Amino acid sequence: MYRLVALVLLLCMPACADDHLPFEISPIATFNEPWAMTFLPDGRMLITEKRGNLYVVSQDGSISSSVKNVPDVDYRSQGGLGDVVLHPDFKTNQLVYLSYAESGKGNTRGAAVARAKLEFNKRKQGVLKNVEVVWRQNPKVTGGGHYGHRIAFDKDNYMFISSGERQKFDPAQHMTGNLGKIVRLHDDGSVPEDNPFATIQHAINQGQVLIAQSGSFHETDRAQSFLLCRHTAQQALADCTNYHGGLVCPNRLLFRHGY
Repeated sequence: MYRLVALVLLLCMPACADDHLPFEISPIATFNEPWAMTFLPDGRMLITEKRGNLYVVSQDGSISSSVKNVPDVDYRSQGGLGDVVLHPDFKTNQLVYLSYAESGKGNTRGAAVARAKLEFNKRKQGVLKNVEVVWRQNPKVTGGGHYGHRIAFDKDNYMFISSGERQKFDPAQHMTGNLGKIVRLHDDGSVPEDNPFATIQHAINQGQVLIAQSGSFHETDRAQSFLLCRHTAQQALADCTNYHGGLVCPNRLLFRHGY
């Protein structure tokens, strides 16, 4: 039987009480508004807290002091520090990617993704070096919801970033900005020559999984599947429906968007 070391990140679902699961769940640490986690090659974990803290956590539950030089975050509503992902070649370059909400001018804000080299000082405290922003939501808008900002890498080292529509709806259908899209970029944030948009017309974009072995990509709107729609339909499936049952985009069909 496999042993799964689980963090107390969310309330356990009823299924967790099942004695017949093919793994064991062992709570090892608690956090204040945890948002994401990833494993380091040595088995330790990087954990983000929404307020703006990044921690290194060992398998026995020991929690480090907050990693230094984390970018300032705009902590309010759904905003704050978000995802944490290692570069596919982390063992050689030690690059870590963080997503977060940042403030703008005139009470506006938007998501951003920064990368930095993760090092440890003589006291074994984590420090981010050479922090640089590689992507920003455009445009920044008012409000504090629907940032999205999940990060994933595929087998070709392309970086996928989910960008929520920031509760503004219409920008998801406009190609003048990147709200309501999933963007596909090089690992340094530069734009590929073919197509930087993996998919368009999304709302929240907080569930993003990329299966590296097969290259397949899966995106959900939080825990619920959000139907992708556009004027021109390819592999049409059904009309797009909103949470309240009305159509998101009348007379448009689902399609699967490639690059």
